[in-house]
Amino acid sequence: MNKSDLKNGMIVVLRRGVTRVIIGKCLVDDDVNICNILENYNDDLTHMNNCKSEDIMKIIHGDKIIWERKVDWKNVPFGTKVRAWWEDSKTKQVGKFLAYDDDDTELPFLVFIEHIPDTNWYGFCEIIEEEEDE
Repeated sequence: MNKSDLKNGMIVVLRRGVTRVIIGKCLVDDDVNICNILENYNDDLTHMNNCKSEDIMKIIHGDKIIWERKVDWKNVPFGTKVRAWWEDSKTKQVGKFLAYDDDDTELPFLVFIEHIPDTNWYGFCEIIEEEEDE
């Protein structure tokens, strides 16, 4: 997916977890505030100012995810700060990435959460960038 493929009405999800709707050349929030301009993005949908939290990670059209930036979890360093959660959970836990098992399709992410006494395997995980708030 390239920047030129983006169309009005598509929903984008930024690395920091917020959603925006594409209207013209703008990314607009729920309150119809212009939050970003597509001119600030490279063709690969990363932010030009190296502001990783603003990178486009997912594109939704209608009710379907039509593109998603993939993370090569085998190359994510041990101890990287992440958010992890299970499929039915609305709460995302902040912790440290320990391992990834690509043979496990249900719970592939091993994460240490400080306030939980044991490590756990999670179904979903996302990296928290340094400049990003938890």
